[in-house]
Amino acid sequence: PPLFFSFTLNRTAPTLVLSHPSSASNFLKLSSRMELIPYGTHSMQNIHFWKPEEKKTPRGLLFFVHGGAWGSGHAWMYRLLALPFLDLGMAVAIVGYRNYPDANAAEQVADLNRAANELQRCKSDLIERIRHTSSSLGVCLAGHSSGAHIALWMLVDRVNHAGMEMSKDSKTTIQAEKLVFDSFIGLSGVYNINDHFDYEASRGVEELSPMKPACGMTRDNFKSSSPGIRLARTLSVMEHNKDKNLPCVDQYMPRMLLLHGMKDTTVPFSSTAECAQLLRSCGVTRYSEQYLGNTDHGQTVLDLMLGGQTLDCVKSFLQDCELNPLIIKSKL
Repeated sequence: PPLFFSFTLNRTAPTLVLSHPSSASNFLKLSSRMELIPYGTHSMQNIHFWKPEEKKTPRGLLFFVHGGAWGSGHAWMYRLLALPFLDLGMAVAIVGYRNYPDANAAEQVADLNRAANELQRCKSDLIERIRHTSSSLGVCLAGHSSGAHIALWMLVDRVNHAGMEMSKDSKTTIQAEKLVFDSFIGLSGVYNINDHFDYEASRGVEELSPMKPACGMTRDNFKSSSPGIRLARTLSVMEHNKDKNLPCVDQYMPRMLLLHGMKDTTVPFSSTAECAQLLRSCGVTRYSEQYLGNTDHGQTVLDLMLGGQTLDCVKSFLQDCELNPLIIKSKL
């Protein structure tokens, strides 16, 4: 797909060498430390993984999902963002997944689930240590742009599954093999596919963008591909079964941070504002939304690599998660 579909592709690791010379040595150092963890047979079904230095007690795990308009992007392009989180004592997993046309959005969500399960399987000892450290930052699911979309979709489907199980039996089954997410960070995310299709149409790119075929071609499929709408449907199921004294949606959701740049013309900040409003309507309370001035679509992820407003906000959010730990009732 043309590079304009993923604005960040023109501004990630390859070109950062020119604008930030130290990034070249950092990229090479990270490359030498990286462990590649495959979770499928496709060449893009792998996890780029780093653990903190041996002398540091692991404090958390970042599970990062890159963007790329559902049709482009590779995990290696985002390698530099591992560095500031390693400095915090966190392990970092940047997840590669199949792009469209090799996989549609729903199949990309399935890739994320497979990656999470494989990480839990092969790094269970490390994750267990993170869970029991006194200053744990927990396991954080984060995504940028279309990566935020499929990451939140995965999270909502886990809530939906937990709600369905609770509808059958008031006792939640704890699945030890499933990676539990304690927090979610959405950066410049697309959360309502219908609305974003209209926005792309206003720019004249709706037939060029991979989003339309990746998300099912029709308005009904766009709704089914929208995490917020899926969450609202889950809420209706839980409301139907409220006589069983089941936990509400809010008790299943991890703490959340939704972040967006005010100068984003690729995905307008209204995408995050409307998602936050829908979360409120579903009864979700443990979330915050922040809007960054003078920040465009690519800058939010670049800030994670090089420092800036986004990284400061994310660090503050993670620190708050440490100071105010949240116990989630189900293993999401």
